[in-house]
Amino acid sequence: MAQAKKDLVIVESPAKARTIEKYLGGDYKVIASMGHLRDLPKSKLGVDIEHGFTPEYIPVAARSDVINELKKRSKEAGTVYLATDPDREGEAISWHLKELLKISDEKARRVTFNEITKKVVQESIANPRDIDQDLVDAQQARRILDRIVGYKLSPLLWRKVRRGLSAGRVQSVAVRMVDDREKEIQAFEAQEYWTLDADLTDEATHKTFEAHYYGKDGKKVEPTSGEQVDGIIADVRAEGDKALYRYAEKFDHVVLDDLLVSEEEMAEGLAQGRQILGVGISSGGPMDAERGMLCNPPNLPGWSGLSLTDYARARLHAPALLENDANACALAEWRFGAGRGSRLLLFLTFGTGLGAGIVWEGRILRGANGNAGELGHWRMADCGPAGYGKIGSFEGFCSGGGLAQLGRLYGAACAQRGEPAAWMEGEVTAKSLAEAARAGDAAAQAVFRESARTLGRGLALVVDLLNPDCIAIGSVYARSEDLFAQEMRRVLEREALPQSLAACRIVPAQLGDQIGDYAALSLAVEAAGRA
Repeated sequence: MAQAKKDLVIVESPAKARTIEKYLGGDYKVIASMGHLRDLPKSKLGVDIEHGFTPEYIPVAARSDVINELKKRSKEAGTVYLATDPDREGEAISWHLKELLKISDEKARRVTFNEITKKVVQESIANPRDIDQDLVDAQQARRILDRIVGYKLSPLLWRKVRRGLSAGRVQSVAVRMVDDREKEIQAFEAQEYWTLDADLTDEATHKTFEAHYYGKDGKKVEPTSGEQVDGIIADVRAEGDKALYRYAEKFDHVVLDDLLVSEEEMAEGLAQGRQILGVGISSGGPMDAERGMLCNPPNLPGWSGLSLTDYARARLHAPALLENDANACALAEWRFGAGRGSRLLLFLTFGTGLGAGIVWEGRILRGANGNAGELGHWRMADCGPAGYGKIGSFEGFCSGGGLAQLGRLYGAACAQRGEPAAWMEGEVTAKSLAEAARAGDAAAQAVFRESARTLGRGLALVVDLLNPDCIAIGSVYARSEDLFAQEMRRVLEREALPQSLAACRIVPAQLGDQIGDYAALSLAVEAAGRA
């Protein structure tokens, strides 16, 4: 009877090899690769810059004995388990081993050991996966960039500065940033500036409020002298009782009144002795929440400088609070939705854009100047869809607009292969992509997998940094959780600290299309509580 083939397990460390072989038993042979067995040549650049930065890998000469043994063992083995370290470098070593040893896809399996215990080793062998090409590409990009910078920039330093100096992809950029900053400091010219604040009183309600001078006729003015400030004060005094509405005059008051419930509409309730306890206003930014003022909002042109809270207080005779919509929705989910009972809730909008609100024990975390939670700005890749004004941003991959961009990219690739996607014939939206993915379209499913992978990496950063006990994700994710959850979870389990991830619920937001109403209500409750 022919003897059954042993399975081969390749690790990096000889010490690990002996321990793992003991845990797996006689059906397995464990051998150490001793690190990388393929690399770029030392004698030349080894990167074809003119043809897509294609690398030229060669076997490491000093490891020829190891390579020969692994080639022999892999041919004799049944299954080959690539068990290099669970990081970007380890993933690349596994890929190089597969290529160098010419191991077929059917025969190769990737496993990782987060700890060298019998239980973990045996469970990992029982649950192999494919090589993560994203991690491999990340390592290759780093290695190629190191080579290009080292071989191209270091010789320049030798000629221009001093022989023996080395350049690196990080240190060279850092030196440039330091140099640029120093030049800015040296070129700085001190300039006088003034701010103008006033405590004003509404004649109708006799309530006082603080106002900050922004400008005139919608144009920002930054005073640079005491004489200029005196002139502004004189102009304001000349306007008399119009001062409260001096910024609102350029707006249609009907629009503002429609946004606020009028006294007439609540006449019956007020007649019964009820009163308005608070007013909540949820809006897109940017804004100065402390002053209740919008600051050049891109989606509300012409509204900059208007104090919505001052207007609401004067109109409804009640305390008012303005808040970024992501923060307001986070508070709503904490009070009424998916975050009820949580200590630290992170809410992701995942709608037209990607923003976040953070609620810690019932309080919104706003940061030093109200910009906490702007994770849509994170760059998740050097290339990819644009969002938040940045290519490859978190918002570019994880928003309705980002999904549409990804869809068009994948659709164009399908068309080039002569396999046009039917959903490309009309407008590409997150909704149309979701419908196509659920109908079995492979390209649409690939779009959601890519978005889900980025979402998983981003959430892993959040989980490790904030250690939240709940993450609620709204809009597009809430409607299409079935297309995101599996791939997102796979990446999360690979990237995040296990103990932090275990303590965190990741769920779709619960308030749906009514979240805006609940957001305003939550702010109204907070405004009343501050009064």
